[in-house]
Amino acid sequence: MTDPENTPKQEGMTPEELAKSQIGTRSTALNRLMVVPILMALGLAVATGTLILKMTEERQATGERITLSLEGECLKQAQSIVEKRGEEVGVGDIQFTDTQTGMDLTLTLPSIPDAETKIPKLLLRRGLWMMKDGETILLDSEDVSKATLSLDESGMPEALLSFDPTAKQEVQAYLDANQEGSTVLWLDDQQIITRPNTIDISDEFRLVSNNTDPKVRMMESADFVILLSHPTIGCDIQWSIQKRSL
Repeated sequence: MTDPENTPKQEGMTPEELAKSQIGTRSTALNRLMVVPILMALGLAVATGTLILKMTEERQATGERITLSLEGECLKQAQSIVEKRGEEVGVGDIQFTDTQTGMDLTLTLPSIPDAETKIPKLLLRRGLWMMKDGETILLDSEDVSKATLSLDESGMPEALLSFDPTAKQEVQAYLDANQEGSTVLWLDDQQIITRPNTIDISDEFRLVSNNTDPKVRMMESADFVILLSHPTIGCDIQWSIQKRSL
């Protein structure tokens, strides 16, 4: 049964008045529909901000202080990159000292499990990202113009990459001409995922960890963003823990 309180009274209304009443009702419903995606976007922004805050809190430099012995051909060039990565990871009071064999790197670790292994590996790895078809490199780290941390539709962390427009256009043409094939995404010597060529290169290219544990996936996605937001280190760096101090 129709609710008489919520139904426009048609008796005594002119056609113009009736039309205005119907338009007003439709406009209200349309406005409500338009609010939904805005609220969803705000919710996503808040969730992403919470994710970044949580990641930052968990990586505060409140752990032990260690000194690493470094060897490599590009230590001078790598120094500024390591410092920038360290700032984003939450490493404290980074100090480099020249030695006869290379450099010593002294820093305060964040209080996360296995920090003495995970943090040096993140700071000192090359961070070379590539999209390859066999031995052919289609995209690499130099083509990444921006890397940001976000959440997918199910609320799981992911890294979003933006590419140089010219490089993106050239790769899309290659994929269109080789629809039956696939490409492989690599980070250094780590194979991330195989990707069918039928998937277009979007403006926000999703780089997703294969780990299903939300906390681990959050850390890995954050690591992707840290590595791809800065230049690649130009050589392999060997490292070992020389000493620990509280």
